Amino acid sequence: MDLQSRLQAPKPCSFRITPHGASIAPEFDGKRHLLPSPVSTTLRAMADRSTFRTADLPQDLPPDARLGLSRYLYETGFLTQAH
Repeated sequence: MDLQSRLQAPKPCSFRITPHGASIAPEFDGKRHLLPSPVSTTLRAMADRSTFRTADLPQDLPPDARLGLSRYLYETGFLTQAH
């Protein structure tokens, strides 16, 4: 996976993103993953688009941090390769 990989989040009805103290928590498939709140804008941008490239996400995080977040969320199953 790189900054140009086309990804997608689950359908909006199958997850939610909630604040959790100083963190933000995407919840899906009965799991909650706590992430630092600075990723909030990027995470919401991922969830709001039908498909996206990590390079096209908001620039609030540096490219390597956006890529790391995308890889982490891919490994947890939140993101999948777009078809």
